[in-house]
Amino acid sequence: MEAAAAPPPPAPKRRSRALLAIIVAVILILVGVSAYVFWPRAAAERTIVYATSSEMVTLDPSTEFSNSILILPNVYETLTLWDPAAGVAKPLLATGWVHSADGLNWTFTLRQGVTFHDGTHFNSAAVKYSIGRTMNLSAGAAYIWAPISNPDTDIQVLDEYTIRFTLSYPAALDGIASSGYAAYIFSPNTPGANYTEQARWFEQGHDSGSGPYTINAALYDATKKSYAVLDRFPGYWGGWRAGQFDHAIIKTIQDPAQREAAVLSGDVDVTIDVPLQDLPAIQSNPRVSVFTGPSYRAMYAFFNSARGPTSNLTFRQALAFAIPYDDIVNSVVKGLGQQSVGVIPTGMWGHDGTLPSYSFNLTRAWDLLNQSGVATPLTLKFTYTQSDLFEQQFGTLYKEKLAVMGITLNVEGMPWEQQWALAQTPLAAGSQDVFVMYWWPTYVTPYDFLTNMFGAASYAYFNLGYYNNTAFDSTIDAAVELEATNPSQALSEYRRAQTMLFNDCPAVGVVDLKNLYVMKADLKGLKDNPAYPLVVFFYQLSR
Repeated sequence: MEAAAAPPPPAPKRRSRALLAIIVAVILILVGVSAYVFWPRAAAERTIVYATSSEMVTLDPSTEFSNSILILPNVYETLTLWDPAAGVAKPLLATGWVHSADGLNWTFTLRQGVTFHDGTHFNSAAVKYSIGRTMNLSAGAAYIWAPISNPDTDIQVLDEYTIRFTLSYPAALDGIASSGYAAYIFSPNTPGANYTEQARWFEQGHDSGSGPYTINAALYDATKKSYAVLDRFPGYWGGWRAGQFDHAIIKTIQDPAQREAAVLSGDVDVTIDVPLQDLPAIQSNPRVSVFTGPSYRAMYAFFNSARGPTSNLTFRQALAFAIPYDDIVNSVVKGLGQQSVGVIPTGMWGHDGTLPSYSFNLTRAWDLLNQSGVATPLTLKFTYTQSDLFEQQFGTLYKEKLAVMGITLNVEGMPWEQQWALAQTPLAAGSQDVFVMYWWPTYVTPYDFLTNMFGAASYAYFNLGYYNNTAFDSTIDAAVELEATNPSQALSEYRRAQTMLFNDCPAVGVVDLKNLYVMKADLKGLKDNPAYPLVVFFYQLSR
């Protein structure tokens, strides 16, 4: 069960001040919102604007594995939807399902009366086609369908609204089908003579989903990928009620202070991750409201185990004990998070708060440094995503602690694509010693975190500590096969795998984050779902 090579993961969420008039002018120029400026006034009261921190990546529902998750769940639908409160998948395009005792056969009953945006009727054939295309492209998060050996033979249309999946090994297919990536169902009549032509059609801003909104291709910013307009789909099977939005705009404003100014001025309805030092003032402002909720996002620090001093295990452990975890929780994220224990974030299925973990202990770090034989003074390169204040402040605090040990930490911010590209060549001169990024689940399973960030198949993709341990790989592969039939044993195996990571220290979890939204006070219905990170489900909202 090897994970397919994938494009960059969701870029970290960026978090400075100027006169409001200047800020708004700059925002309009940067994100190219002429379409918004000239938006028909008759529709303005039914248009919602969401300002996010990172640009979109791809609009292909089969291969998208990054920030366009903010768009796709509003446009496409999956067979199931993860319910974080119950900790299970619930019906969406599928109304029910059963599986055999051995977890190898799954039969789904599909929802009737659903129409795709192109007018095509939703049925079992569309499900088979969509999953088959995703598997055949084998990009992005297509690896979630690894339990299906051959979509042609192992996905069987029983009738128009019944479909059966035959798996090569046991898997929790209801959870897989709820994934925010690679699980979307779309029209089998998507334009294009082949997958490549279809991909180009998607990238132009078109869609063929069944969700409540459709992408306005004429207004999509296909060059900068920083601005998208979604229009209400009149034929949505869920129907429409008074007060819901006709249009939704998603636009990128990288600077957190500018996002804050935009929502306070009323130009934006909802935004994320504003400067935390401003929260007390924001919370006292009657024009806006603040929403915080659990998140399955965490920040990780990866140590380059392939070259240089960080290839020394004892030295990596010294670095892990030198991270000021409490300062990061209290000063950097201002209490909107907690120190990570293990790899799986707090609140998510698979999190184990009893796992061994590192703590800030400079005395222990000194002892390990001396035991490692690594000579000081020395210089290490710490890379983070430019404009991400959390990561930058983490680097600054870490730099102070390591300086006491004779280690100079060069904290270098760079655009995400540049940071990630540099990490693809771990042995090259000038590559990073410490790489910081976030991870959130493709679907809710520990396997997603463990295989993507530490599995040998993901070496130099998302496995940026360059960990290579066949015993670890075998353990997590065994665990994921137990999820459907023996979840308690699966958790035991995941615990064993995370203990290996603690001992080998290719990376450490730094902080498990909470989600933070600031929105207009009259906005109603926001229900954050941590399984779909930072997605605003516009269909739920009204004014």
